[in-house]
Amino acid sequence: MTTKMAIRLRKFNRLCPITGYKEGIIKVGAKVVVQTDRGVEFGEIVEYPRGLPKRLARDVRLKKVLRYATDEDIAAENQLVQKEQEALKIASGKFA
Repeated sequence: MTTKMAIRLRKFNRLCPITGYKEGIIKVGAKVVVQTDRGVEFGEIVEYPRGLPKRLARDVRLKKVLRYATDEDIAAENQLVQKEQEALKIASGKFA
């Protein structure tokens, strides 16, 4: 089965297909920083079977991959996830 490459964006788990890459250069599973029409976002390079994936991003457009994520980018992303979880706990406690 033929596969294609995409960037899975952290927010909302959207897939943005990527094109114009050379086989063997791209690292599946690598964390990347990308430019989208919504701004700079964090993502991960993934493979998916040829054909449209169910969560293909139609509401966001990938402009370009800026770089592989640095250790600082990954640490900032991890902190953001923790802050989101804390905010969710606080918000759900206000409605309990």
